[in-house]
Parts: sequence; structure tokens; C-alpha cells
Amino acid sequence: STTTYFITANDTLGCPKPFIDSVVVNVIPKIVVFAGNDTVVVKNQPLQLFAQTSTIPAGSTYKWTPSTGLNNPNSQNPVAILNINADSIKYQVLVTRPEGCKGIDDIVVKVYKTQPDIFIPTAFTPNGDGKNDILKPIPVGIATIEFFRIYNRFGQLIYETKEYMKGWDGNVNGTPQASGTYVFAAQAIDYTGKTIFKKGTVVLIR
Repeated sequence: STTTYFITANDTLGCPKPFIDSVVVNVIPKIVVFAGNDTVVVKNQPLQLFAQTSTIPAGSTYKWTPSTGLNNPNSQNPVAILNINADSIKYQVLVTRPEGCKGIDDIVVKVYKTQPDIFIPTAFTPNGDGKNDILKPIPVGIATIEFFRIYNRFGQLIYETKEYMKGWDGNVNGTPQASGTYVFAAQAIDYTGKTIFKKGTVVLIR
């Protein structure tokens, strides 16, 4: 957008003079950058990064730091392949418009030293305190969740989802379920195309 400023002049005695002028200033919008949600990978799993931005003109530049594991740190969407000893790495992306305006964001990538797998907590406490309220699978090295299911002690299916990082809140049709042991089953496809299936029990604590 543009903004017009009007200028008037006074002499040294403070008297206004019959003079007026204007200047038009082109206001460049703030750059909003989103590097993505924090995520997890296993060693050597390709991770597609992407700097999502507001409208950016041609000639804008991208710089990811550190460059560890990146195929091109000066790309909007580099691929990271991590083989590091650290448990995690934080990437920061700096976007610069031709006029010099900058936007910045970061993403934390946790690196597991395991094979691709689905990790399920052994218990959860859906009491509304914001801590461990949702039972959900933690996919590591996983490309697609095929299903995550919860069964009660009678073998009845009471919850199912295919959505990534979604889970059960301990309710069925809005009714809180009793404390006790429930059965889970989860199936997913890892980044190499292999099917992974997990089944076990979890304790609901109220």
C-alpha cells in the first residue's frame, strides 16, 4: 500500500508560508514466514523443509542455518538428511526481499537413533490440565498413518483416526470413559514404504 504525507513550511518566526508539497511513500508489508511445525525424523530420513511466506516478489532470497544436512541452504524448500549425534537440531530460515525487508522463523527437528516406528504411551490422564490429556501415536520415520484404533475391554472399537498426530481424548460421543485398561492398534507406512503394525494396552487414569 502507499501513504501520502503533506509538508508545510514556516519561516524562522513561526509564520506559515503559502507553500505545500507532498511525498508518496510505498509501504512494504511485513514479511510473515512459517518454517513449519516442529517434527521428528530418524537418522538419514529425508525431510522436506519449506519456508511458507506471505507474498514475496521475484528476487527475494532464502537462507537456512545451520546448513547441516541440507542439500541447498539457499532454497525455499531444501531437503535435510540428518546423521548427527545430537538429539535435535533447530533450523532458522531468513527471507529477504529485494528492498532489504526481512522475515525469520525456525523449526526444531528431533532426531531418533532408531528404525522407523510408532511409539504409544503406556498411560494417559484426560483430566483437562493440558498435560498428557490425549492418547496419540508418536510416529517416527513415518510417511502415512493408516489407522490408530482404541478398543474397550469388551473388544468394541471406540475410537479411530487416520490423521497425523491426532488422538483419543478419553471420551466416547462426549461421555468420559472409565479408568482402566484399553487396547490400541496402529498401522503406518514408513518413509521407505514398509508397513509397521503395533498393538498393545494403555491405561486411562482419572
